[in-house]
Amino acid sequence: QELVEKRINNSIIINEKSHLITDFQKNLFVNLQTERFIAISAPTSSGKSFILKKYIEKELKKTNKYCVYYIVPSRALINQVSEELRIELPEVLIKNAYIEEETHESEKIIYVITPERAINIINAESNKLIPDLIFIDEIQNVEDENGRGSLFEYVFEELSNISNQVKIVTAGPFISNSNKIFKELFDKESKVISTDLSPVFQLRTIVKLDSNLLSLTLFANNKIFYELNDIVEIKNIENNFNSNIGKGLAQIMLSFKNKNDSNLVYSSRGDYAEKWALKYAEELQNEENSGNLEEELIDLIKFIKKEIHPKYYLIDCLRNKIAFHHSSLSEFVRKEIESLFESGIIDTLFCTSTLLEGVNLPADNLFVVKPEKNTEKLSDFEFGNLIGRAGRLKNTLYGSIFCVSKKNNTEWAEEYYRANYQKDVKTSSSRALPELKVEDLLSSSLQIKESKIRNTITSLRIKSLKNDGSLEKFLQKHKIDEEHYFKIINSINKSVNKVTIPLKILKQNPTIDPLLQDELYKKIMNKGIENWIIHTNSNFRKAHKKE
Repeated sequence: QELVEKRINNSIIINEKSHLITDFQKNLFVNLQTERFIAISAPTSSGKSFILKKYIEKELKKTNKYCVYYIVPSRALINQVSEELRIELPEVLIKNAYIEEETHESEKIIYVITPERAINIINAESNKLIPDLIFIDEIQNVEDENGRGSLFEYVFEELSNISNQVKIVTAGPFISNSNKIFKELFDKESKVISTDLSPVFQLRTIVKLDSNLLSLTLFANNKIFYELNDIVEIKNIENNFNSNIGKGLAQIMLSFKNKNDSNLVYSSRGDYAEKWALKYAEELQNEENSGNLEEELIDLIKFIKKEIHPKYYLIDCLRNKIAFHHSSLSEFVRKEIESLFESGIIDTLFCTSTLLEGVNLPADNLFVVKPEKNTEKLSDFEFGNLIGRAGRLKNTLYGSIFCVSKKNNTEWAEEYYRANYQKDVKTSSSRALPELKVEDLLSSSLQIKESKIRNTITSLRIKSLKNDGSLEKFLQKHKIDEEHYFKIINSINKSVNKVTIPLKILKQNPTIDPLLQDELYKKIMNKGIENWIIHTNSNFRKAHKKE
């Protein structure tokens, strides 16, 4: 009876369909219906996006008009989220860009966009759709100090001013100061919904190699709790792995391979992902027989042969239901790979840190060899986010993580498994403000080497030129001491007092220093626009002849 009551309490009905959900998901669903400002902190596999979509689905059913800005950090996520929403909400218009002149053929619309694409919404002077809900996924990206963090802050601040009635929800994994970051970005108090628990049990293991033998160490509750010694015999496995990671890893993966398992292999660089995928394909030694492949894979292979190259080495991988995934792949191919992996047609995917940027591709097994991003060690937070991909709640209640290292140097795996994945998120500007110098505030950004300082000063200049009190409000929000506060305001205002470029143009490019934009603007105005535009060829509108 207790179990039956629990099932009833943890079930929600959306469009006459029942969904059994976790305690965390039920708490989130209830609060989405009652709270305007919510900050979510939960691991990748906790199902926060699923609940948000179910909430949107319920709201769409209640009303004839509904608008959502669904903001994600990358183009890869735009593709993934859009496809999921089109399948789950076929009656809703899903768009990936805002065009001011466009007429809206639907009263129910969801914009799935990056912060960069949201600038068009902010600057729209007419036909602007006021959102009922703004959802910001992977909020931890406001930390980026190379320009995007400042852009995210600018966009979120502007979006929050669109309407006094809009609901704002942010989400990210393992964030210990969700309410504080929400307050800094939106100047609003938020309801925090958080969990560190995943509904998927994760079997965390360390793989050890000894000449021809492979052993497993099982890790739980911050300690080694069981050792399985010499469980698999693979000839020369230790030498093979130490001399060629790709070959050795392929042999290890094959020893753990179950027929219907999906596998993710994390690699620190794109070229490693490609080499290791090819080695794994070689070890599988499948015959080249397209008749055994699903039609979707055959179509993708044909496309790659025609549009990229007939001998592109991704083809050899795809013939064995393997692929690699990194930022240099064409957008269409990457999108197809994600879709085929999610559907189980591709069963093994070698991928880079693009996986850490929110692309939701869970798998039964995750293999980690080098816990790095290029040459930099993954932070505890990033590692926790990475291993959150192990386990598919739709198909199974557990996922396995296999950490393997050259020369059996496995201490790093124990340290990561013991680590606290929680972290305080700090915006790029909050890191930069205490370090601002008066001479920097008066200088062109070309003279400032450190990117976080340069980007923050650009943001302060835009706020000053808006002349609406946003500069003062921004500094007060960051609790700048009085002396420093007036120095910043006086210096920033002095640096832009000769800027003549219209604010309307500056707001199109909020991450580019207004002083540089103004310099270009004055040159164009002084020398004449005709000296700057690209002249149309005199033959452009004439009929094309063979010659």
